[in-house]
Amino acid sequence: MYDEHVQKIANSYKNGDLIGIAINKVDRTNCDPKVMPCIIEKRSDNKNSPTYFLISPFGRLSTPFPVHQLIPMSGIKPISLQNIDYDTIKTVTLIQASRLFARGNPSATCDCKTKCEKKTCPCRRASIACSTKCHAKLGKCMNTE
Repeated sequence: MYDEHVQKIANSYKNGDLIGIAINKVDRTNCDPKVMPCIIEKRSDNKNSPTYFLISPFGRLSTPFPVHQLIPMSGIKPISLQNIDYDTIKTVTLIQASRLFARGNPSATCDCKTKCEKKTCPCRRASIACSTKCHAKLGKCMNTE
């Protein structure tokens, strides 16, 4: 009975459909989205159940996903998922895509006592701006946006 239900759901998904993938708690904060929109690139029929190769706003996901991990989404595809060039899109892991989607940038924090002008600052080394979580009390940071 469960297998029939899973197969029915799997047959309802087509290439190009908008679906969602849950973002793990460790890859997001409580203010970030819990689901990342993706589109189905292709379906692969395995012995037990079909798996789907997906494209996220940040690239082709490197691992296929079983049907029970897909979250149906309706509505208009986000701009980042429209007009995708399938030949030149890069491949990323789910963790990389989740972090980029949830935070916009990978996060780093520092507790520098200097002005964060050199590569000794973890934030500058990661090519991101220092935030208020780094060293809010100093106020002399040169690595802000």
